[in-house]
Amino acid sequence: MLLRESKPGDYHQMADILYGMGHDQEGWDYQYASEGGPEPSLPSWVAVEGDEVLGLVEGRFDSTL
Repeated sequence: MLLRESKPGDYHQMADILYGMGHDQEGWDYQYASEGGPEPSLPSWVAVEGDEVLGLVEGRFDSTL
């Protein structure tokens, strides 16, 4: 398993994971980006094996909010 920063090619699988967990807005954000829309609003990292995204984390670690 490899942990790395997400890439646009990962976004569709990331959306599927989030939709499966009931996170409609976050899933939609990645689905829209996978179809050529703007980048998702938060940076993200993925756990992958081969071409399969197994998990993800998103967030901002340098924010004062």
